[in-house]
Order: sequence, then structure tokens, then C-alpha cells
Amino acid sequence: MARKDNCTIMQCDRCQTLKYFERQDDEGFKEWWSIARFDSDGAQHDYLLCADCHGQYVDRLKNADTDFKTWMDGGRS
Repeated sequence: MARKDNCTIMQCDRCQTLKYFERQDDEGFKEWWSIARFDSDGAQHDYLLCADCHGQYVDRLKNADTDFKTWMDGGRS
């Protein structure tokens, strides 16, 4: 690989998509998402996601939110 100075390299932790940006105002730079996820033990895990994987992640979160609300509502007497 050739040398590239003064750039930001983003690689999606899920699909491994790799992108190079020379400036933070380059097209597509703001479509990358740093997320923090807490597992069932309360440990935080940080990930970098591309726009496509982030969209899929948000869909999963919406499903989890619905499931959690249903579970919470089921505990009321």
C-alpha cells in the first residue's frame, strides 16, 4: 500500500468497509458512527460503524426497544 499522510482512515467494525478521508468535511465523513454498546454484564464495548451497518443496528435497537417495553408493561399489576 502506498503511503498516505494527513488523512483519517475509517474501517467498519462489522463489515470491514474501509474509507480514507483527507478532511472531516469530505463527503461521507459524517456518515460514520461511533457507538457504545453495553452487554448484559454492564461492560461497555465501543464500535465504529459505516452508514449501512449503522442503519441495520438502529433497526435492531428499535426491535429491542419494543421487546423491552412489552416486557416492562407485562410486569404491571
